[in-house]
Amino acid sequence: PKVAAQLTPQVALGGEKLHLLRDAFFQFQGDKKGCGWHVDDPFFWPASRDSPGPGVNIWVALDEVSSQGGGLAVAAKSHTEEYLHCRETIRGVNTCNMQELDPEAYAQLEELRVVPLMQPGDAIVHTRWLFHRSDPFAKASQAMEDGKGIARYSVRYMPTSATVAGFQKDHATGRIVPIANPSLLQDADLASFPVAEG
Repeated sequence: PKVAAQLTPQVALGGEKLHLLRDAFFQFQGDKKGCGWHVDDPFFWPASRDSPGPGVNIWVALDEVSSQGGGLAVAAKSHTEEYLHCRETIRGVNTCNMQELDPEAYAQLEELRVVPLMQPGDAIVHTRWLFHRSDPFAKASQAMEDGKGIARYSVRYMPTSATVAGFQKDHATGRIVPIANPSLLQDADLASFPVAEG
């Protein structure tokens, strides 16, 4: 959380606390393509698009990511104003479908593609608005052949002044449900959005 706190001005300057917004473990395996170029939707990032922040996502490799694929591709500098049209393309329920919805925007992001090679414990730290996607395995790669795949952990942080919106887990039923009454993160259920720093 210290890195996320340092990169969140509202927290770094001492005015607010940092909250864990959502975290998840993933296992990328086989010939799946994963999600295309995207910024996280309201399920993975349950905060209003207009919230202060913009928020920090930390993607941690739990297995080695080699040139054989299975890692996280990022579109360097795609968090800037020049790429706002790409966000609008996938706004709503089309998070993973940019290639079909706007092939030109997809190609534009593909030109910015960087796929870091990583060792277990290495992390990619990026803003909420940086476009990213799964990097498919190369044909006949060891990770594809043995079926083990690449494990990773992703965690998202926001400042106290963010507005909670989107979806969350209902702790009583275990189901994912819409957030009925958007509120400031500082007023939200701490079981769902615990304080991480500050």
